[in-house]
Amino acid sequence: MDRVLQRAEQSRAWALDANDIPLFEAVLRQSDRQLANAPRHVHLGARYRLDCFAASDRTSPLRAAATSHSAGYKAGH
Repeated sequence: MDRVLQRAEQSRAWALDANDIPLFEAVLRQSDRQLANAPRHVHLGARYRLDCFAASDRTSPLRAAATSHSAGYKAGH
C-alpha cells in the first residue's frame, strides 16, 4: 500500500501495478466480510454521518491523513 501511496504522491495519478492487485483484492474481501457481519444500525449510523459530513462545509480528513502519512513515509526513507 505504501508503494501505491508513494506513486500517487509523486505522479498525482492513482494506479495499481499488477503486483499490487492481490493485496488490494485481499483488503476489499476483508472489508466486504466486515460489512456483511455489521449490524444494520451500524450501516445506517455510518450512512447518516457520511450524509451529514457531505452536507457540511468541512474538508475531508482523508487529505490531512494522506499528507501526514506521506510526511511520515518520507521521513522514514
